Amino acid sequence: MKKYVFLTMTISFLLAGIIFCQSPQLAQAKTNYQIVKRSYIANVAYHPRNPGKNGYVWQTIDHSKVGHNIKNYPNTTWQVSRQYVIKHNGKNAVYYRVQGISPKNNSVKGGYIWRGYLKKGYNPNYTKISDVTVNLMTTNEYQQFIQKSPTQRLTRQVLALFPNSKVTQPMSQYALGNSLAIGEKSYQQISSMPDMQRFLNTPNTLTSTQRLAKIREILKNHGYFGNKLNDQYEIGIVIRNFNLKHPYDTNDLLQGLVIAKK
Repeated sequence: MKKYVFLTMTISFLLAGIIFCQSPQLAQAKTNYQIVKRSYIANVAYHPRNPGKNGYVWQTIDHSKVGHNIKNYPNTTWQVSRQYVIKHNGKNAVYYRVQGISPKNNSVKGGYIWRGYLKKGYNPNYTKISDVTVNLMTTNEYQQFIQKSPTQRLTRQVLALFPNSKVTQPMSQYALGNSLAIGEKSYQQISSMPDMQRFLNTPNTLTSTQRLAKIREILKNHGYFGNKLNDQYEIGIVIRNFNLKHPYDTNDLLQGLVIAKK
C-alpha cells in the first residue's frame, strides 16, 4: 500500500513538473509577435483616426505591456519614425513606432501601435494646442494652427500688418535657422533681420502690446512701412506665446520672423 501511494505521488509530481515546464512555452506561444519586416519613416505626424475610441500604444512589440490608450490623449500628435510588419497567429499587421507630442509640444513616451488607429497629419484640435513642432506640419496645418490657437494672438497681429502676404511652413522653418529645401535662390530677397531674431529670442517682461510695437519698430527700420506692407510676401514666423522664462542656447532659435519675396 505504501509503495502504491509513493508511486502515485511520484507520478503526480512528475506530471506537475511537465505541466510547469510546458506552461511558459504555451503562454509564450500565445503572445508571440514576430517581426517580419521593418523600415524607417522620415518622422511623419499622425493623430487618432477615431478620437475617443480605444487605441493601445504598447511599450514592447510583443504586447506584453500597455503604455498608453490614445483615447486619453485627444490633443496629442504621434510622430512616426519606424514601420513594422508583425506576424501573429499566422496573420500580418502593420505597426508604427511612435513618439507622442503633447499640446504644449512636450515629449510623451512612445511605443508601438497598430496603424489602423492613426490617421496621417498633425492633430487638428488647434484650439487646444499651445505649441507645435513646425517641421512635422504642412503649410495648411501651420496656417490653421496660427488661425485657431489661443496662443497665436500676437502672431495674428503681426501677420495683419501684411494683408496680402501668406505664411508658409518652409519659410517658418527657415525662420528657425533651418535651410530651405527649395533653395534660397528661388527668392529675389529674404530679409532675416538679425535684430528681429535677437529681440524674439531674448527673455523680456514686455506686454504683448509692447512687443507688437517693438516688432513694428524693427520692421520700419528695415524699410517695411507704408505701402510696402501691402506687397505680396512669403512670411516665416514662429512665435511661441512670447514666454521665454529662462535662457536658451543662442544657436537654438526658438522664435523667428523672416520676410521673403519671389
